[in-house]
Amino acid sequence: GGYGEGRTGVGGGNITISGGVVKAESITGGIGGTDPGDGCGGGSVAITGGVVDATRITGGYGNGSIDKDGSVDITGGIVFQSDDGQVYGTDVTLSKSFTISEGKTLTIESGKILIIPDGVILTNNGTINNNGTITNNGKIYVDGTFTGTADNLYYPLTIVGASASGDISEYNGKTYGKAGSKITLTSYHLSTGYKLLGWDVPPANTVTMVGENTYEIIMPEEALTVTAQYKDIAAPVILGIEDGKTYCNTVEFTVSDNDRIASVKAGDDILIAGTNGKYTLEKGKGKVTVVATDNTGNTTPVTVTVNNGHTGGDATCKVKAVCDYCGSEYGELDSTNHNLEKIPAKAATVTETGSK
Repeated sequence: GGYGEGRTGVGGGNITISGGVVKAESITGGIGGTDPGDGCGGGSVAITGGVVDATRITGGYGNGSIDKDGSVDITGGIVFQSDDGQVYGTDVTLSKSFTISEGKTLTIESGKILIIPDGVILTNNGTINNNGTITNNGKIYVDGTFTGTADNLYYPLTIVGASASGDISEYNGKTYGKAGSKITLTSYHLSTGYKLLGWDVPPANTVTMVGENTYEIIMPEEALTVTAQYKDIAAPVILGIEDGKTYCNTVEFTVSDNDRIASVKAGDDILIAGTNGKYTLEKGKGKVTVVATDNTGNTTPVTVTVNNGHTGGDATCKVKAVCDYCGSEYGELDSTNHNLEKIPAKAATVTETGSK
């Protein structure tokens, strides 16, 4: 007999299976089954998960006598009836390691998913047929260990500093790549002041350039992490002061970079940005070279002169004085300083007006 199997004059028991690995061996019955013709009803069987492997000659899941069959409700898990196995439900996660014995066949239909979680081993000593359409919708996601051969194996794929395309798949917020397929890599940052130096991959893997900023790698039968390696080649940008220019008052400026600013110096003095994010050169600083350095060591120098106020030029009653150094107007109008022009007398004619 098998699990919950009825015998002569006694009905089969009710069985619920939600996980683990259940193996039922019987000559005349399976799970909840009865010996045909014994007049006893088969038991009720509900399978929602796990792996059920029932080997039988007669009888089986809820299989009662000819006129008293039991009931079977399979909504999830992997179920073998004799040598034929099938995945039930949209996706099934193995909760315990399992070996598919030689001679058995597991069928994963199109659109269905089998997940091998971390710490779980699925060993295939038989044949796994992925009977999906040519779009290969059936998938096996391997976070744990798979031993043997199978089609459509997907392993965890992590890409850092680049994007990936090809035969990849997303499941539960995680990315997987199909073993044996080409994964196309496209690096980031190349338009933002970085240079791609290369790729960090496991020793057994090789990244091949196939086009401008396009690379390929073959997805192995194991988890893969690929990291793009960059060098920052963009120098900091200084705005608010211009190289070679003279300023006659306190001046503020900003510094930006595509990565991070390591330091800003005016000569030997280290400058600290204010709460407004700007750096300050006080008037009277004189001639000084400001050097901004980013986190990678790229630098931008700007040499300026900061005087202690404006110098030169005279104000009139109409215009302010103009600084001889920076060319800016400064101060106030001088109401006593008039620019007078003498206009000599001129006699009028029939075509032009005269003046006195």
